[in-house]
Amino acid sequence: MKKLILLLCSIILISCSDSQDGEPIDGVVLTVYPDRNNVLDYENYEGLSSLEECREKANMIIIENDYKNSDYECGTGCSKKNDYGDSIYFCKSTER
Repeated sequence: MKKLILLLCSIILISCSDSQDGEPIDGVVLTVYPDRNNVLDYENYEGLSSLEECREKANMIIIENDYKNSDYECGTGCSKKNDYGDSIYFCKSTER
């Protein structure tokens, strides 16, 4: 019985750990929404050096892809968490 409890505890602890959990991101993170009414559809870009570079890249992506109803945000002080194969960014502040 003790071995079974130890095994179950080990499985729970291993499944909760994630080496990428809360990984800090250097620079600015850009999120582009091709359709501002659908926030589930987005593209992320990491490693931009400034808010100005982020805004320029966002406008370039929007123009190149001919997005008509798009939006974007630039996040600073971000960390990345992986959730079922998708990267989720948590930023201290976001700007347009």
